Amino acid sequence: MVRNYSAEELVKYFHSKKQEDYGNAKIRNISTKDRFFPIPYDEYKLNPEKMYQNPGY
Repeated sequence: MVRNYSAEELVKYFHSKKQEDYGNAKIRNISTKDRFFPIPYDEYKLNPEKMYQNPGY
């Protein structure tokens, strides 16, 4: 996936939006760690010595 914003710009973009436009998604909870997805636990279990979680998860 290619993002068009830096992590800081992405957070600033979402924090400038109205919460009611996003339903149940809490856009105030978005932070710079959200640039990366967490690694699923089942994937981690396949090779726990070499697999590490993305920072913040």
